[in-house]
Amino acid sequence: MMASSLTGTRLVLRLGKRQGRLASVSWISATVQSPARAAADIDFTDAKAVYASRSTPELVSALMVLQTCRIQPLVTNAEWLLKTAKGLVGASLVDAVVKRTFFAHFCAGEDEKTIRPKVESLETAGIGSILDYAAEADDTAIPSNTAANTAAAAGGSVSHSVASAASTRQDVARKHRYTGEEDCDAHVEVFERCIQSVHNVSPNGFAAIKLTALGPPAILRRMSKAIVEVNDLFAKMDTDNDGVLSREEFSEGYRQYFHTNDANTGDIEGFWSLESVLSKLDPQNMGRIDIIEWSQLLQIEHLPALTSRCRNQGPLTQAVLSEGEIEAANAMVERIEHLAQLASSLQVRLMIDAEQTYFQPAIDNTVINLQERHNREAYTIFNTYQCYLKGADDRLRTDMERAQRRGYRFAAKVVRGAYMVSERELAELEGRVRV
Repeated sequence: MMASSLTGTRLVLRLGKRQGRLASVSWISATVQSPARAAADIDFTDAKAVYASRSTPELVSALMVLQTCRIQPLVTNAEWLLKTAKGLVGASLVDAVVKRTFFAHFCAGEDEKTIRPKVESLETAGIGSILDYAAEADDTAIPSNTAANTAAAAGGSVSHSVASAASTRQDVARKHRYTGEEDCDAHVEVFERCIQSVHNVSPNGFAAIKLTALGPPAILRRMSKAIVEVNDLFAKMDTDNDGVLSREEFSEGYRQYFHTNDANTGDIEGFWSLESVLSKLDPQNMGRIDIIEWSQLLQIEHLPALTSRCRNQGPLTQAVLSEGEIEAANAMVERIEHLAQLASSLQVRLMIDAEQTYFQPAIDNTVINLQERHNREAYTIFNTYQCYLKGADDRLRTDMERAQRRGYRFAAKVVRGAYMVSERELAELEGRVRV
């Protein structure tokens, strides 16, 4: 957005209901409706009702902004045009114009004081809000000299050149550059202020964050690759494709891929011996094992010990994170855990945004763990499901069943999705079926 040139924190307001080409937002939860707007029945096809609270100057300004945004050359070259304009007439004048037009239309404000009138105005109209610091990262735009990123550079299912080509396309979501751990720590402070602002301005409201702002994107991709390989291993053992393994099926598959003798493996304590694994996956001896139990047992940090038993060096072995990568992943988890604890203590609901498919398995895994810790008594952590992805329905059903089994509250934001352009082109470049 053009307002990106303005300094200071930008708190973007996402409306609880949207119309037109923008993705609508809904919440799967039993208790997330705000009492102030629970009775509101807004018909967004009724233009008179929708715009009744807006003045004529506001509507004219909005029309001008949106019509300008339809001019593709202007949008594509916005950063260059802003820089040139500042060089010609001065930054103060350009910032003033942008702030009163594009920034005012797309952003709630720069701080708690400036966003309060916008939030209250929307509440009066029966519309809820989600405060969002609108930035994320893509590992195609990361300096190569950062230690955490260098450690992960060799992994991932998408080559750097292929992802770079697709990342040049226009997606809906905005991205920022990862420059190092200090940058991630600074983002934590920004998200802290965002959560505090929600608490002060819109009690029981929502704050949205992106995991790529809290750690090296390349680590997220490496984590995702490992998670995919873990799930693929289960699928290989499920020879009849019914989604469930009997003890006999699991034992046969496990023996096929892993040494069952503890000797000469890195699993000194025998944690991943066949008998030990079976007792953990099926403690009640029910005779069935499914992907929920398998994925719950097998976490990223467990892979080195498990793969030490592998009969052959294959994709799962190659997906194992190094000690440095695990350290970087743990640092990212600590950041998001800190924010989750803060949100829980302030009774603010935290939405974790969906991102590119090569990040999403790691994001889902992180959010599931957060929900298990923080959604016991309240709907605090919300995951995001992009419904343009073919597997969205299955993911929803699986995650809802997982929450029911493990006794925590499932909460989700369901959207169309913001990455269709680059994801489709990336699938074509890799020769995959489109998402």
